This record gives sequence, structure tokens and C-alpha cells, in this order.
Amino acid sequence: MLTKSQILALRPDALAAQADQWAQQAHELTGALDTQYRAVDRSLDTWQGESGNAMRSQYETLHSDTEKIRNALESGVEAARIGATELAAAQSALAAAVRIAEEKGYTVAEDGTCTPSSAAQQTLLATVSDSGQLQKAIGALQTDADIQTAAIRQAIAQANTADTTTTQAINKAFTGLPVAGQTPAGQPQDINVGEKIEDWRDLGDNEWSVCWHNPLDCNNSRNNRDKDIAELESVAAFPGDPESTRQDAARHCIWQALTTESTDADFAKRLADAHEKDKPSQLPGSKEMDEWNNHTGREVGIRLEGNRQAIIDTCIRYAREAKLVDPNNMDYNNVDGTTLVIIKE
Repeated sequence: MLTKSQILALRPDALAAQADQWAQQAHELTGALDTQYRAVDRSLDTWQGESGNAMRSQYETLHSDTEKIRNALESGVEAARIGATELAAAQSALAAAVRIAEEKGYTVAEDGTCTPSSAAQQTLLATVSDSGQLQKAIGALQTDADIQTAAIRQAIAQANTADTTTTQAINKAFTGLPVAGQTPAGQPQDINVGEKIEDWRDLGDNEWSVCWHNPLDCNNSRNNRDKDIAELESVAAFPGDPESTRQDAARHCIWQALTTESTDADFAKRLADAHEKDKPSQLPGSKEMDEWNNHTGREVGIRLEGNRQAIIDTCIRYAREAKLVDPNNMDYNNVDGTTLVIIKE
């Protein structure tokens, strides 16, 4: 069940953006289906015999499968757009209820329970001296707190209902499609709105958006602790300053290599680019250094796929051998992906 903070942190706009992407994909598939159908139909005039019949027979299977994907995308669009609208409405209702309670001097817990703040209680004690009147005032305050609690909990329940129905509708839209071990970049991935929000709360806005559109890849990487391992291994190998040093180079290399191994290089790059936007460094040359080392990491992940310890060992070795470069005169042409660079020791 989503709590107050989790609901207020929801991004219905990201869900609406996903709906737009699916709509575009469905439109492109429709055009492709029409073009292919006309081409195959015309083949009856030019391509006869068993081979022609075999081609047309196989095309029917392909056409049927593609139609299923298009229909799933269209159903997903409807589910996502309705869900985005309902989640936004529930989020707004909760925000308004919380604001009213806080303006009245209540502290609002994650489950919606309202209690008079310390300041409100002190004010009451200071302004009401008669014990009988004080008890009445406290009772009235508690009654109002209960009313505010009920309103907030109703809004929380509304949001959770919207989250559940949206998740079910999106999952239903894509039920029955072939499931591959790795979803191609840009294709729809299974979504669980509530769980993903809770698991990704530590991410910046841009990284969060990448994960929203690629939940399977993001969860694979996080479940494998790619970023955590990169942090631990780089600090163990190079204690001290983490900014633009050998520790920094090792961390980026290991993170991108392990993420590539857990998912693919395309997702790893998009996540790295988003990370640079979320956490820009003011140190000249730092961004260029990170991009160089990120590229090397992805190449290491590709070369050593399936051997995570070798990935870590290779990145640590590259970091020990990393060249100290002038941040104002860097070579941006990292072709081989076999070196790391640093801009300070």
C-alpha cells in the first residue's frame, strides 16, 4: 500500500508520456502493417509456386503477431492515460487534504493519522487556563483531528485504488504477448506503478524517468546491486577523495560495466547520461572524464559478459593505470574502451 509521501511523489506526467510513446509505436506499426500487406498481396501476380505460398503463409503468422502487439499498445495507451488522470486527481486530493490539516496545526503521519503538533498543544495550554475548558478544547481538537484523518485516509485509499486499477489495466493490455529474456530498447516493459515508485525514490528526476520507461532493465540492475557494488569496490581499492580521482574512475567503470552486463549497453548509457544531468559537477572536465570512463565501462561489460568478478578486476586495473589528463585539453575520442582517465590524483 502506498503511503502519503509515496503518493505525493508519484509522477502521473511520466505515465502520460509513456502513453504517448506507445501511441506513436502503435501508429508506426499500423503503417508498417498496411505497407507489408499490400506488398504481399501484390506478390500473387509475380511469385507463384511452393516458395511463394510458403512466404505468404509465414507472413500471415507475422501479420497476426504484429497485430497483437499493435492492439496491446493501443490498449496500453488507453490504460495509461486513464491511469495518469486518476492518479493525478487522487494525488491532488491528497495534497489538498494534507495542506488543510497542516494549516490547522496537525502533524500528518504516513498512514494519514493527524495529531496536534507540539506548537498547537502549547498554544492551547497557554491560552486556556481553566481545566474544564481545557478538557473541552482538547476534546474538540481531537474531534477535528479525527475528521482530518478521515479525509486524508480517504484520499490515500483513492490513490491506492487508482494505482491498483492502473497496474492491472496495463498488465492486462500486454498479457499474452511473447516474453523474451531481454526487452528491446524502446519497447514497452511490464509496469507496476506502486512498487517502482517505492524502489526508486533515491533516484534523481532524469534517472527516475529512464527507469519509469525501462522498469525491467532498471530493476534487473538494482536487484543485482550494480551501483552499490561499484561504490563499495571503488572505495575499497582507492580510499579517499571520490571526486574525479581513481576512485571516481573505478566507480563509473564498474557501475556501467555491471549495468551493461545486467541489461544492455543502450540502457546503461541512457542511465549514465541521466545521472550526469541529475548530479552535474562544477569541476572543469569532470563531465568529460565521467563520459570517457562510462564508455570504457560499457565496453568492459560487453567484453566480459557473464563474468562479473572479471569486470570488477578489470575496471580496478584500468583505474590503477588511469592517465592523469588536462581537463582543459582532453581527448574525447575514446574508441577502444580500454582505458580510464582522471583529472586529479
